[in-house]
Amino acid sequence: MEFLVLTLLSPILIPRYVIEKRMGKWRRHRRMPPIFQLFEREGGFQLRELEQLIADGADVNARERKDGKTPLIFAVMQDSPWEENGRRWLEVCRVLLEAGADPDADYDCGEIRRSPIYFAYLAGNVELLDLLLQAGANPRSKAWLQFVNAEPRPDAWLEQQRPQIRDRLWRWETEQEALRLDATLPGATKAVPNSRARL
Repeated sequence: MEFLVLTLLSPILIPRYVIEKRMGKWRRHRRMPPIFQLFEREGGFQLRELEQLIADGADVNARERKDGKTPLIFAVMQDSPWEENGRRWLEVCRVLLEAGADPDADYDCGEIRRSPIYFAYLAGNVELLDLLLQAGANPRSKAWLQFVNAEPRPDAWLEQQRPQIRDRLWRWETEQEALRLDATLPGATKAVPNSRARL
């Protein structure tokens, strides 16, 4: 009997289900910031469309409702330097950072937070790490330190896993120390990377 009722009602129920599903997707899409609409519609960011959206005033630091990802996080998550379109994602990151995207923006991933530096590490992409550091990313951010310090000997672990990333982070620390010394030494004209404060 139930089978007969379902068979008779299926021409009504199936289209209704499809319409409700499409309406839900449309409502969600409509409330989504335009920059995420582009990502969803195109299956990723297309440079020309992204640049046009930014020129039209799209918020490059908008957050996704679900878990708080930003457009930059979406872009760094897609970055794979060994793939054919890896360069395109690096350019997308560059465009977002030049437009003012926060290089330290993180998002909630369960028990810990993830930042763009984390994804540069995962991809082993030194170019992306350089780009993030030049834009002002802080390798000492809580999200990054929470990830690295989960290891018993973080420096040794990082050296073993991704030596090229560790080398770049050491260079960043040296540059920061040189800048600090340059600002504190009277009469200094240029910071020397290995200089130490004199007493």
